[in-house]
Amino acid sequence: MRSRGIVLPHPTLLTLVDRAAGRAATLTLAADTIARSRDRTATLSAVNGSPGSFTAVLARLLLDELTPAQSRLLLALSTVPEFDAELAAVLSGHPDAIAALERIGLGPGLVCRADGAAPSERRPRYRLEPTFRDGILTEFFSRDAIGLLRLHGIAAEWHVAHGDIEAALDQARQSDSSELVEDLLRRFGLALVFGGSTLSVRTALADQEDRGVLTPTTGLLGALVSSPQLAESVRVDHFLALAEDEGAPRAPERDLVVAALHALHARTGPETARALARLDDAEAVTAAHPVGEGGPLAVLAARVFAEGARARVELSTGHFERALTRAIAASDAADESHLPWLELLALDTAASAANARGNWPLVGILERRIALLGSRSAEPESLVDASALLRTAASAYRSCEPFRLSQLDDIISVQWRALDAVGVLAPRALRLLFRLDEGADPRAVFEEMEQLFTVSLRRRPETIALGAFRFLDLALLYRGRSVARDYVEQLTTALGPDTLGSILGAALLREGTVAQDAGAAALEHALSSGARVLEGTNVVAGWLLLAHWSAESGDDARARLRLSKAVTIAERMRARRPFLARPAFVRLVAERHGTFGASEAFAASILTAASDAGISSDTGSVPHKSLTTRERDLLRELPLHQTVLEIAAKHSVSINTVKTHLRSIYAKVGASGRTDAVRRARELGLL
Repeated sequence: MRSRGIVLPHPTLLTLVDRAAGRAATLTLAADTIARSRDRTATLSAVNGSPGSFTAVLARLLLDELTPAQSRLLLALSTVPEFDAELAAVLSGHPDAIAALERIGLGPGLVCRADGAAPSERRPRYRLEPTFRDGILTEFFSRDAIGLLRLHGIAAEWHVAHGDIEAALDQARQSDSSELVEDLLRRFGLALVFGGSTLSVRTALADQEDRGVLTPTTGLLGALVSSPQLAESVRVDHFLALAEDEGAPRAPERDLVVAALHALHARTGPETARALARLDDAEAVTAAHPVGEGGPLAVLAARVFAEGARARVELSTGHFERALTRAIAASDAADESHLPWLELLALDTAASAANARGNWPLVGILERRIALLGSRSAEPESLVDASALLRTAASAYRSCEPFRLSQLDDIISVQWRALDAVGVLAPRALRLLFRLDEGADPRAVFEEMEQLFTVSLRRRPETIALGAFRFLDLALLYRGRSVARDYVEQLTTALGPDTLGSILGAALLREGTVAQDAGAAALEHALSSGARVLEGTNVVAGWLLLAHWSAESGDDARARLRLSKAVTIAERMRARRPFLARPAFVRLVAERHGTFGASEAFAASILTAASDAGISSDTGSVPHKSLTTRERDLLRELPLHQTVLEIAAKHSVSINTVKTHLRSIYAKVGASGRTDAVRRARELGLL
């Protein structure tokens, strides 16, 4: 203010600072506006007294003080986030717009070089400070809304001519021209999605849908961005029906993508066979006509997508080796063509196939490739970035490495901005697991997990696989065996009875009952025969559970063998987290310290991770007498703060029977009462 010759009373200055919310650029704009005014007192009164947006008021007053030509220049340049000399000239109609902008002499920070533009850059880019630009845009809209929309259309055409299609689509959306948006989506939509710009396409599709614009183009792209995980089948059916409309534009790459989508979305064997035959025909057309509407690169990208779709079909039909081979080939082709979205889809399929084959080192390699796909920005900027960061988060969780929960919030934010309600399920589930293992109230977290469990099983069942063991363990603790049995049945229906997650859940239900041996036999058979695996850490959890049961029954030799398998497999996938699921698992490792051979260092790292998590590996406090099945069931009721009468009614026994069992429990765990029994049971790994 003083540098502009403006001296204000202290209260007036504080009012300005308050209205500017402390933003330096807004205060600079205030100083510029007041300094340029013919009547500073009147301007200052207007600045401090006008309602509404502070920057909008300042922008209006500033524009009123400039010459008409200068005002038109600022209004024109506000239509784009950044500009070079050529774009500035096109928008303003002034051949030397940058020099004219500099002659206005705006205060420092209101006009600056765009991020990443070096001083020596041949065609430097500039931008108006964002809050300053917002104020100018608001004033532009109130003065000449039609002129503003026209300039957005001009900017869109300029960006198309210069190859920045994502920026062009953004400007087309702001031009309020559904015809222009439709044209850009038809010509460049596939390339944008395959290149990873799915957020911009989804936003444009949502805008078109809001305007009632439903065309074969919006149908094709809507199906494409929704289909890879087959999450929203009803919406995908709707989109595919639109894409198949008689008036649909024909192009080799478009027909191939539609055929691949049908293959991805086939539900039965005959449907799959017909879809694959159609895919063969579409691929033959692209071989004969390698240049489509979008050029040869568009056809190449469609062929890569088709190969990725074939790999996913192979995966869903149980041909894991063929799926793995196809998916890796597709990911390599996508990498060479710089198509990160396609590469992500192919790598995700390859990782799932390798997981199903039990090839844990390859799973790790593929997941690291996915993690490297993301940008190195502080926050994920696209669905590719978000997916890559999610893989990094899941890997950090499995290995017990530090990871900031705020980054999972960033992933969730990107998914919501992409209008992907299904995509948020995986990061939400992972966030709850992190909270559970970082000391949050387990009862409260479990209740949130219950809510997510029902949604995940219906819309994306594989998201629950990572936390299935912990969830079912807590369900037994907080809800009892009957409710846990319902959850296992739901899990089995969603994942399939042949999946390891379902078999592991069934074994957990039998723990501490006369059927435990039968559950152990079924679980060991599944682990040894290669049951279908959706989450590798469940293999480790399965062997740990078996080792724990063997140790409890006094069969130390079998306990050592099973524990050794758990440690060896966990080392291959760098998964320490399954050992932290129960204190008893940690003690298994601690008691056999020094017997793991080549895996000894990894076993030691498990104990370190447990210690960091506050889990005791003390082996001297384990009770000599095991609890009976009934005692285990009643012990799980103690943390729920129920009366003896309520517990008795729940288990259909008398009050005296409950009291007798409770006295036995207290004696066996060395506790003086209910609260002490809960604490001791958790220390001993019984809860």
